[in-house]
Amino acid sequence: MYCRFCGKEIADDANFCSHCGKKLAYDPNAKETKKEKVVDENLKAFKKDYTKGFLPGLIWFAALNVIASTCLTIGAIIVLIIYASEGNAIPEGAFSLQEAIALLYEARDKSYYIIIPLFYTIGYLVSSVVAMIVGKRVAYGKKEGFYPLQNIRKLSFLELIIVIFVAFGLWGIGVIIGNIPSFFNEGGISEIEIIFGNHQILYLIQAIVCAPIIEEFFFRKLMIDRTAGRGEGLAVLASATLFGLMHGNLGQFFLAFLIGLLFGVVYLKTRNIRYTMFLHFMINLTASLPEIFAMANINIELGWYIAVASLMVIGIVMAIIFRKKEIFRVNKECEYDGKMINRSVGYLVFFILTLVTLATTTIVNLFQTLLIGLFEYFIWTDALELIPVSAFIVFILLYIRQLRKVFKGKPKEEIDENVALQEIEDIGEEEIEELNKLDE
Repeated sequence: MYCRFCGKEIADDANFCSHCGKKLAYDPNAKETKKEKVVDENLKAFKKDYTKGFLPGLIWFAALNVIASTCLTIGAIIVLIIYASEGNAIPEGAFSLQEAIALLYEARDKSYYIIIPLFYTIGYLVSSVVAMIVGKRVAYGKKEGFYPLQNIRKLSFLELIIVIFVAFGLWGIGVIIGNIPSFFNEGGISEIEIIFGNHQILYLIQAIVCAPIIEEFFFRKLMIDRTAGRGEGLAVLASATLFGLMHGNLGQFFLAFLIGLLFGVVYLKTRNIRYTMFLHFMINLTASLPEIFAMANINIELGWYIAVASLMVIGIVMAIIFRKKEIFRVNKECEYDGKMINRSVGYLVFFILTLVTLATTTIVNLFQTLLIGLFEYFIWTDALELIPVSAFIVFILLYIRQLRKVFKGKPKEEIDENVALQEIEDIGEEEIEELNKLDE
């Protein structure tokens, strides 16, 4: 008979192919039976670790959308009721979200408008604390005995300086890519203006103090702690991608992803979350400096742009010079190949969040503009929207391709002793003599 795998002739009563070593799962002369499902315990453990790594971040994202959004809505309703009681005209009956936003924008100078940012801040803190408690239990478990590594090394002063400058370099690149359209087009009313009005101090507290602590806890500590054992390179890549996607828009995705890569590597090498919290704090503080000085009626935009550009250039240069430094090196091997990850929870989460991110960005408006342009006119600056959108799509394709590179391949199956014996028996005397001559 012939082997059904390699097609070469083998003995009629063979259980294994003497040429390719494959096991003949059934009798070739009998009717084919249904294949038994093989349970790979290692793959199950792989999926389990990635599920426990991803869930805390998703829980926090869901809590923000439920608790914080509910608090924000309640605060907005209260402000609109007070605004109407002052004799201001409000549409009767149900009115659209756009009309509500326009009314809130008109009322943002009122003293009672602080109700909205206060309610939102309360919802943000409550949802974050709840998600942190639940997320830690999910990631580490109660009965599993999972104990993450802590403080395995310290950064030297030189390494810390290098990491800070590289962080600013990556942040600058992300800002440029994500905000190309806004450099040429005037934007409308931003979400921050509606939520915080003239009470920017509450926004700054969240951005500078709360975000570095909460986000680093979810996307670096919990996620990398749980997934790094399955491949350090994949853990860093997964953490940065989920961190970028959670921001929900193209403008912030690129900068969050790029600095997320650096933060992930730093945490992986040190297992000290205080380093990445400090880096995150520095980035957010620098980004908020124009708003901070604007509260004191001081315009520093020109100097700020020059300083940020200088930091970005220095950071890029230092990243190139010190790219081979030990702090930036991670083990990229993993026990499974790229096809395995495609069936894992992590890949499905990436795919879903990718669709959500694309749906919540300017891609819809872009297609509308292009369609209008076919019949009426086309403003050339609108074409700049294609740059971040195209870059995002290219990144996703490269990410999927990279998944197949960060693995060393599936573990080789142990060769059955019968296969080895069968192969030895099939070796002729002439072949044995040739092998002996080669040894000599």
